Amino acid sequence: MLLFSLRIIKALITRIDQNDKLPPWGVIIMLQNMGTTDRVVRVLAVFVIAALYFSGQISGIAVIILGIIAVALLATGVAGFCPAYFPFKISTRRKS
Repeated sequence: MLLFSLRIIKALITRIDQNDKLPPWGVIIMLQNMGTTDRVVRVLAVFVIAALYFSGQISGIAVIILGIIAVALLATGVAGFCPAYFPFKISTRRKS
């Protein structure tokens, strides 16, 4: 798993489109592969999970499972990068 993660990071660092320019401090660590709609839906799902928790609708093991899912959705939504999209070269981001 670690080797797979390192390969993804290496691919992300070396895969820079010709139109992209490097920042002055070096290489781009992550390329965004999520569009605005995708990101908004993920963050809204986090708010729904939080509302279910605070209203007492979910409890027990469901809280743990949905909490882990919410953290993953929030992290990918804020970063704009979904690691599950990367191996399949999926991008919901508009081409400009």
